[in-house]
Amino acid sequence: MLDAEGLSVGSGAKRERFPFGSVQADVERAVSEATGKTAKPSSNEECGAGPMQFAQFGGLMLNFQDGKLTGWFADEGDEAVTGDGIRPGIPLSGLQSERSVKRITDSTLEGEIEYAMPDGSTLGGFVSEGADPRLTSLYAGMSCFFR
Repeated sequence: MLDAEGLSVGSGAKRERFPFGSVQADVERAVSEATGKTAKPSSNEECGAGPMQFAQFGGLMLNFQDGKLTGWFADEGDEAVTGDGIRPGIPLSGLQSERSVKRITDSTLEGEIEYAMPDGSTLGGFVSEGADPRLTSLYAGMSCFFR
């Protein structure tokens, strides 16, 4: 499950919590075991916050810097759901009926939003344009967006 401070993987007594700052190898191991997928690594030396490394697990990309979890980015996929049940792919109208959603009108990134989780924390995301906009992705923590 994804949240504004990191992520949790597994279920019941086997659930592990990984807040931002957790060791990359530990996070990748747990997510790989939980999803049955092997990480697809990549990196970008030109991020605004400095060089970053990434581990892609289907629709979930984990962001790392200096061997520590710094953020996540989620597209549609089974791996991507928040603690309050929100996942990319849902209609924006459904999210708006459940949560406070704010479009980021001064963003240089098209369709950027913020939404308030039940605990009061905020997640970022993107929505499609058109007559029936959908939540296309979510993110939290440090990312490598070029604004």
